[in-house]
Amino acid sequence: MIDSHCHIAGPEFVEDLDVVIERARSARLSHALVILAADDEPEIEQGRTVAGRWDAVKFSIGVHPHQAHHFADNPERAARVVREQFAATPAARAVGEIVERLGLRQPQVSKHLRVLSEAGLVQAHPVAQQRIYSLRAQPLKELDDWLEPYRRTWNERFDQLDDVLRDLKRKEKGKKDVHDK
Repeated sequence: MIDSHCHIAGPEFVEDLDVVIERARSARLSHALVILAADDEPEIEQGRTVAGRWDAVKFSIGVHPHQAHHFADNPERAARVVREQFAATPAARAVGEIVERLGLRQPQVSKHLRVLSEAGLVQAHPVAQQRIYSLRAQPLKELDDWLEPYRRTWNERFDQLDDVLRDLKRKEKGKKDVHDK
């Protein structure tokens, strides 16, 4: 059975999330789709928690029709908010799954995750005997914002280098054509 529009990331399920997930599993719910409002940070955070506890849940992120009027004057802002949330809401992973995907030993992965956690780049959610890790978007966004002026400068310089290389190639081809005649 598939629930194509569940609200498990809503505030009403925060306190008894594990019980709700167990009831859904007992009812043989194999998959669920949660649609998250891109401008609702508490719901997004709860979505991350749900993802860490139940891998049958998949998420979609968008602007809820009831909130669309907030973006009416600037639809580009709505698109940016949705893009940012998509980028900031990767699937959470258990340490064992990370070990398997990277092909590293568990102590190595745990050490890296501890460093990332201390830097505020990942967040751990204990679930039974496991620790589920997910990326934290805000520090990465801050880094991206800080890098943006440098990125623009380097892109301009690379564009200039492309122009120089094209000119050199054109001149080299011209010399070759003269020598071939």
